[in-house]
Amino acid sequence: MKLRRRLKLVSASVLTFLGAFLVAFWSATTYTPAGDSFAAETNFKFALQTVLELSVDLKDLDMKLMPGQTDKTVESAVAVTSQTNSMYGHRLFMSSFSVNTDLVNRDPEVSDSIKSITTGPNLTDNSWGYRIKGVDATWGEYKRIPKKGEEDEISSKPSLGTKTTSVGVGIKAGSGMPFGVYKNALVFTALANYGPKNTFRY
Repeated sequence: MKLRRRLKLVSASVLTFLGAFLVAFWSATTYTPAGDSFAAETNFKFALQTVLELSVDLKDLDMKLMPGQTDKTVESAVAVTSQTNSMYGHRLFMSSFSVNTDLVNRDPEVSDSIKSITTGPNLTDNSWGYRIKGVDATWGEYKRIPKKGEEDEISSKPSLGTKTTSVGVGIKAGSGMPFGVYKNALVFTALANYGPKNTFRY
């Protein structure tokens, strides 16, 4: 019976959405005696709150190594789309779900794990990392997986609108790695930028 190596990476997304309309009226009425002329005005204010949306095209990255494929690298990618109406744009961050950046075997009896690389650009045996596709459609070098609280800024847009960022994940398993499913989660967070004046366009 052949044993099958299977690596599974679960990606998680954070969705931030705030959209509200705030309308404030102030009115004044004056008594105008006959024959006199007065003016009254009404001030109208309309505030449109910041809207920030974030989504990923895949909930799960299911990556597998079949028997005989040890000491090789498997890769997959997820597209992260972020959008805001802030005229100053937004930034996109990524980290592991927790301070533990290892891919941990689902079987609690297996203590072996696949650790994040510490430096790039290449993956070593039993390690994993991420890289970003550039504007020229070429992939950058592998980087270590940032832990929760030490997020990496992986993308930015200086103006309002939408941006899609391709995040590639690579895993390299050595020949001595126990078979099974190894899991962790990545969290993506978008943050709207604020300029000197909170001016937004819808």
